[in-house]
Amino acid sequence: MTWLWNRWRGRWRSAGPRPAGALGGALLLLALGLVACGGDPDTGIDADAFIRAPVAETVQPSEEIEPPTPAETDAPADAAPAEEQEPAFPADDPNDLGDLDLAEDILRRYLNDTYGFSLELVCGAFCDVTTNGVDRVVFVSNSGRAFIDISVLDPESLGLDPGLNGLEAEWLDRRGANPSFAVTDRRTTVLASDGQTPGLLLEWEVDARGSGGDLLRVRSLIVQVGPLGYFVEAGAASDEFGLLDTDLQRAQDSFIARAIPPSRPGLYGSRFGFLFPYNATSVTSELGTPLPTFDLGLFEQRTPDGILEFLLRWETVNAEFFDPEEAVSIVVAGLQGAATDFTEVERSDLALNAGVSGRAVIVDVAFPGVSGQLGVFAWYCQDTGRSFVLQSLSPDDVRALAQPSLDGFRCAAE
Repeated sequence: MTWLWNRWRGRWRSAGPRPAGALGGALLLLALGLVACGGDPDTGIDADAFIRAPVAETVQPSEEIEPPTPAETDAPADAAPAEEQEPAFPADDPNDLGDLDLAEDILRRYLNDTYGFSLELVCGAFCDVTTNGVDRVVFVSNSGRAFIDISVLDPESLGLDPGLNGLEAEWLDRRGANPSFAVTDRRTTVLASDGQTPGLLLEWEVDARGSGGDLLRVRSLIVQVGPLGYFVEAGAASDEFGLLDTDLQRAQDSFIARAIPPSRPGLYGSRFGFLFPYNATSVTSELGTPLPTFDLGLFEQRTPDGILEFLLRWETVNAEFFDPEEAVSIVVAGLQGAATDFTEVERSDLALNAGVSGRAVIVDVAFPGVSGQLGVFAWYCQDTGRSFVLQSLSPDDVRALAQPSLDGFRCAAE
């Protein structure tokens, strides 16, 4: 599917998976690539829960398609046999599940593990939740011509002016690079889910019809809850915006965020018991089956243009089954087979904090369309029984790119 909002030029990029090219494909294959989507029960329901939307009729549809049997109820022993009980739905009941368009009738509550925010998605347009972004989460409609996009920011780490003014300035900087970008309405508001948190609501459009795209209409909610700022954006091609406006507005109105978030942008892994610093201005995602867990997962960082910078893999494994030298050698050998040019420039011991040690290999590589310096770093955390393998690519100096994250890594979250 072609991401609708990538049809126009600018800094707004998808948080979903991108074509990785020869290098990215090789890295993912060697890392035993996994698949992910998010969830965190911050409202007391499961991440995969589906909720039937209220209907106007007094008779509400039941979740049971068939009437329960006596064994499934607390009915007394002398109750009428199941076949003599009234069925759950009379044959002429217009609310029978068989007569309902489930795609228009059911909501899905998306719950974000990393930052603890959530919102409702109407299944008629957004029931296929496959997003894997960390600091940016994107939901694309079934038609591919509408989206809901949530960006999470840490204003303090970005050096923004306090309050909504600083967030709006950052929002304009991210959106305003496209020459056809135009704000059509701006007004103050409050977060609909709590009725009090102040926010800004901006409506805007971008015209990409000259380059084969669409006239894109978007409504953006800018809000700060606790220490974090959020851009909650809902848009569609102009000819479809009116059809989906109710669904888009419902998602924005249902947005809830925690005043004390579980994590903050720029530091990954706290909910899995480790800490890995990263560049929060890059595009980040996580992979797992179905989610990353304490025992297994992948974290990925890319440039805004989609070039892979980091691929971190962790796994719970007994120490006797993990050799850092062997781990880096396997990755390097696999990449060498896919490269058009390959020169090893360094193989050395790796020293991390608190006595954690491992191995590092740095090579100069070239793949079709991509060249630079690649680093492979492997280490083992005795206290948590997990192995870590980091693959990193830089156009010139991979040590300069990876060293801050290696220096800040912690085996156990503090």
